[in-house]
Amino acid sequence: MRLMALDIGDKRIGLASTDELGVAIWPQPTLIRKNLAHDLEWILEKMQDHSIDTLIVGLPLNMDGSEGGQAKKVKDFVSKLVREMERKGIAVPVEWCDERLTSWEAERLLSEKGLKGRERKAEVDALAACLILEDYLERKRK
Repeated sequence: MRLMALDIGDKRIGLASTDELGVAIWPQPTLIRKNLAHDLEWILEKMQDHSIDTLIVGLPLNMDGSEGGQAKKVKDFVSKLVREMERKGIAVPVEWCDERLTSWEAERLLSEKGLKGRERKAEVDALAACLILEDYLERKRK
């Protein structure tokens, strides 16, 4: 069962996917957002390229667990993505995963790796998506 995770931001969308067994996790190229139509088409293309069975979306909750403005933006984007999936006959379930602190953790890991500035910015979203997917898989194993 192949999974794909999305870390949806205002400027970029990080992606990560698993192997067929849903065990190994790989970062995928990060999408630099252009416009809604382009962004949706790009994600759908990646889902089809990797034969995705389930899409995991990071939900950026506030530290107290409540949904703020960014969570609303992500939910709005995902509802448009789901409508486009339905329009194109793509029947892939979407599941949510709390992504609190994943971008912070990704920044920390990349900083420890010695990446700076532009190099780190290029990798942080894909690594955050990997962390979302890792967290999702951990919760499923329990």
